[in-house]
Amino acid sequence: MKKLDKILFGNILDIISKNRTFLYLLLIVIIGFILRAVAASHLAPSADEAVYGTHAINFINSGAVSNQNQSPVWFFLADLFYKIFGITLLTARLTSIIFSVLTILLVFLLAKELFNHKIALISASLFAISAFSIRYMVMEMDPTFTFFFFLSAYLFIRGLLRKNKVSILSAVFLGVAILAKAISAILVISFFLIYLAYYVKNRDKRNILLSWNNIKRVFISMFVVVVLLTPIIVYNVLLYKERGLTDVMFARFFNVSKEFYASIASTIQPFSFSSALSHMYGPLDTIINYDSLIVILSVIGLILTLMKNRFQLLILLFLLIPVYIFISGTSLLANHFVVFLPVIIILSSTPIYFVQEKFKKKHIAILLIIFIALINVFTLREVFTTGSAIGKLREFTIENIDDSSLVIADGR
Repeated sequence: MKKLDKILFGNILDIISKNRTFLYLLLIVIIGFILRAVAASHLAPSADEAVYGTHAINFINSGAVSNQNQSPVWFFLADLFYKIFGITLLTARLTSIIFSVLTILLVFLLAKELFNHKIALISASLFAISAFSIRYMVMEMDPTFTFFFFLSAYLFIRGLLRKNKVSILSAVFLGVAILAKAISAILVISFFLIYLAYYVKNRDKRNILLSWNNIKRVFISMFVVVVLLTPIIVYNVLLYKERGLTDVMFARFFNVSKEFYASIASTIQPFSFSSALSHMYGPLDTIINYDSLIVILSVIGLILTLMKNRFQLLILLFLLIPVYIFISGTSLLANHFVVFLPVIIILSSTPIYFVQEKFKKKHIAILLIIFIALINVFTLREVFTTGSAIGKLREFTIENIDDSSLVIADGR
C-alpha cells in the first residue's frame, strides 16, 4: 500500500507544490461528482438494477464468495455502502458515482503520463462532463470495473515507461478488476501488445525488457491474478459438482450448464467474430447519441496523435481495441460501453490542446469545455429534471413504513 500511495498520491502532491493544477483538478472532480449524483438521484431503475441491487443486500454477511452473476467485488462494495448509508436508490448507485469520479483522476494521470499536464486537465474535464458517463450512473458494475481496469493499465504503463519493468501492483488491480467484472480479463491482451510495441520501439532496452528479472515479474503477476481468482474458480467447480451448474460467466464462456439460463440465453452469448464485425459501429453510435462532440473531437485527435505521437496513440488503441472488439462480439448493452470512454476522451482532448497552443490563449480550452458541458446538460435535460417514481416510493417507505410491517401491493 505504501508503494501505491507513493505512485498515486505522490504524483498529486507534486502537482500541488508546482502550480494551480490541483485546484483545477479539485474543481473538475467536484463538478463531476455533482453531475453524477444529480443524475443518479433522478434516473429510473432498469431491470438489471432490480436484480443486482437486491442481490447486493447483505452480501457481506452471507459469507458467499460469489453469486450467479459473479462480480463479488462490486457486490461487496454495494453492500458496504448499504450498511453505511442505508438502502435507497441513490446509495445503491454510490459505487457507480464514486468510482466514476475516481476515474476522472485516473484519466488525468494516464493522459499526463502519455502527454502532458495540460492535455491531462482537458481530458479530466471532458470525462467529468461526459453525458454518456453521467447517463449510466446506475446499479451496474461498469463504472466500478472501469476504474480498476484503468488503474491496472496506468500502473502497467507507468512501470514500463519509467522503469522498463512489469508492474506487479498492476497485476493486483487486474485481478480486482476481473472480480469486479470478468470483461477486464481482456486487458491481458492489451498489456502484451503494449509491451511488444515498447520492445520494438526501444532497441537499446531490449536486454532489460527480456531480462530474468522481468520474466520473473511476469510469472509473479500471473500467480497473483490466479490467486485472486481462485475463490471464483473453486466456487464454480464445487457448484458444478454439487448441483451441475455454474455461474453465468462460466456458463457463457465455457459452454457449461447453459440450460439453467435459457430464459436469458440471448444476453449471455459467447464471443463471436462475426457478431463483432456486424456490430462494430454499434457502441460508437450509442456513445454519439450522448457525446457527439467528444466523439468528433476524438477522431480529429486520432489524426493529430498519429502525426505527432504515434507511440502514445498505439498505447491508447491497444487499450481500446481489444475490449471494444470483445464487447462488440458478446453483449451490446449500452452500459458496457462506459469502459471505452477514457481512451476516447483522452484522444478528444488533443485537438483542444492543439488549438489552445496554436493561438496561445488559455481561455480557448475553457470556453470549448464550457460549450461542450452546456450541450451535454441539454442532452441530459430529462435526466436532470425528471424524478424517479420508484426512488420516491423507496424514500416514502423508509420514512413512513416500519421495517416489521407487511406491505401488500396491488399491481392493477
